[in-house]
Amino acid sequence: MDSLKDKILEKLEHLPKNAQQEVLDFVEFLEWSKENRQKFQLSIVSEESDAGWLETDL
Repeated sequence: MDSLKDKILEKLEHLPKNAQQEVLDFVEFLEWSKENRQKFQLSIVSEESDAGWLETDL
């Protein structure tokens, strides 16, 4: 049985160049989204930690 990567590559090879570019754009968007989601989650944790600190000092 073909791996998922092999299936994707096989389908990709049959697409026209403009559709291949769209696939690349989408993959790059997924990478960007993952990176920014991690940054956003870290930011929320940091803010929650800061909020707790402020409440104890007031």
